[in-house]
Amino acid sequence: MTQKLPVADSIPLIGSAWPMYDALPQFLHSQFLKHGPVFLIRAVGREFVVLAGVDAVNYVGSPEGKNALGSKVAFQGMIDEYGTEEALVNSDGERHAAFRAMVHKGYAREALTGRYGKVLDIIDAWLNTHWRSGFRVSAVKSLQELVIDELSVVFADMLLFDNIDHIRTQIHWATNVHLLKRWPRMSLRLPKYRRAKARMVADASRIARIFEARADAAPGGVTGARLFDDLIAACRQHPDIMTEHDLPMNLFGPFLGGMDTASNTIASILCTLARHPDYRMRVESEADHLFSAGTPDEVTLFQKTPFLQAIVKESMRLYPSVPVLMRHALRDFEFAGQRIHRGQSLMIATCVAQMSDAYFVEPTTFNPYRFIGPERIQVPAGVLAPFGRGHHLCMGKRVAEVLIPLTVARIAHRKSYELADPTYQLKKRFSYGVELAADLQLVAGCSRGG
Repeated sequence: MTQKLPVADSIPLIGSAWPMYDALPQFLHSQFLKHGPVFLIRAVGREFVVLAGVDAVNYVGSPEGKNALGSKVAFQGMIDEYGTEEALVNSDGERHAAFRAMVHKGYAREALTGRYGKVLDIIDAWLNTHWRSGFRVSAVKSLQELVIDELSVVFADMLLFDNIDHIRTQIHWATNVHLLKRWPRMSLRLPKYRRAKARMVADASRIARIFEARADAAPGGVTGARLFDDLIAACRQHPDIMTEHDLPMNLFGPFLGGMDTASNTIASILCTLARHPDYRMRVESEADHLFSAGTPDEVTLFQKTPFLQAIVKESMRLYPSVPVLMRHALRDFEFAGQRIHRGQSLMIATCVAQMSDAYFVEPTTFNPYRFIGPERIQVPAGVLAPFGRGHHLCMGKRVAEVLIPLTVARIAHRKSYELADPTYQLKKRFSYGVELAADLQLVAGCSRGG
């Protein structure tokens, strides 16, 4: 028998908006402990049903969850900004499965095969430009530029942008208006946003022309095809699924999904290493060993950096760049004894289990030894889900799992650095990675090796 949904703690007029913004993972965890796995959040005229805990995460990945949970409504506004009605991120059901099948190869870890040297060259050039001894580095802003270049090489086999200010503006403003609902829609009428959007539309057309020309020059198939080649092929071979109007959104999908999340995750790791010299020394030792034999590949990266892998995993656990999955109910269903109604807006709080002392001793303490050595724990399914869960699992997961540790390892191998403010603390704000380490400042030191 269902009961009336409990309502999360709130403040008059603004509801739960402030605690959600200031520290969403901590707020959701506290409400989970107070109300259980299903509760209601109200924030400035909006309402969300929160499904929290391991069972909620596993429900997302279940056949029942696949049929009951949709992404289209949550992401539709973002998609509309690109002049299309549907794309990988907001499609559901069979159409989503078809989208994933068309781009699976381009997003696979094999997309990095033969590109490790190029990625390292990009990191080295970036370090030589931005990390000169004594330079003060705005970590996230600088890393965003690096991530965009890395993704360009992985998915397009070429550098695509000289400047990314317009990408930052378009993604951040559209996210805050359409996805997070924190800014008024009129923000997108302002000249700064309209100029950024126009430039991104022009970029999408330019990129599409490049890869259309590659396809025209190789009617039998592009040798060494990358994701963007696959998108052009999908548009031509399956116009009922991938239309010309769908191309801009799908071409920018990797940048939209990866720029903020990867840059903030890398920045949070660099911050943590600066605050823990013992962790840093172990990572530097692994990195030096990794690169001593030349350019690594995926196998050597994971074999030679086990402590770094534990650092990455613990960073994603404690500082999730995507703490919730935004969904809507495709139909009425029951979860944990509560009735969820068709059309309701949902938050799947993946971050709650990651902060639970039921699975982690002292869960608010950064401890990479949870994932390595004699203290290593066995983590049940659904406890860690930094890339989401189920049929909407992040397509860039496999690439991110390589690029993040490879980038940290190269920085640790080549450069020393310190926090500009030794007392700096990472944020826990909800902006899909935008604000986790947005104001982190580092001071570059001397070169180490390489």
